Amino acid sequence: MYKIIIVSLILLSAACSGTNDNQVLEEGFPQTWKLVQVNAGMSGVIYNEDNLPWEENLILNEGNTFNRTRIVENLTLNASGEFRFLEVNNETQLLLAHDESSQLVENCSRDKDEILRVISFNQLSGGSLPCDGPGLLYRRIQ
Repeated sequence: MYKIIIVSLILLSAACSGTNDNQVLEEGFPQTWKLVQVNAGMSGVIYNEDNLPWEENLILNEGNTFNRTRIVENLTLNASGEFRFLEVNNETQLLLAHDESSQLVENCSRDKDEILRVISFNQLSGGSLPCDGPGLLYRRIQ
């Protein structure tokens, strides 16, 4: 019985000591995230990296600031603000608090805050898909 308890404690310790994706995500700035997929909502159209309707990058900087750039044809749009990671219902989320209202804020409430779900250390998802806006998927490239 004693040996079973010791082995169980060793296995539990090893399982808990590993680096989880969220710890890795919250370290190492700046981070560059690239838009790689757009779900166009109720139309059912999904655009992948090779046919996206726009190009977009999100940069998370040291000091918890971010910059977002979207290029649509010959027009470049920029947004900036502050970010922080949240734990909500055992899910890690990235809150982007934009400095001002912008076309780049994708949410259903029209306020300046935007939530991206952390899928893994190299994927974020967000957008306004629940209210028939675009669903956005980002991949970490740096």
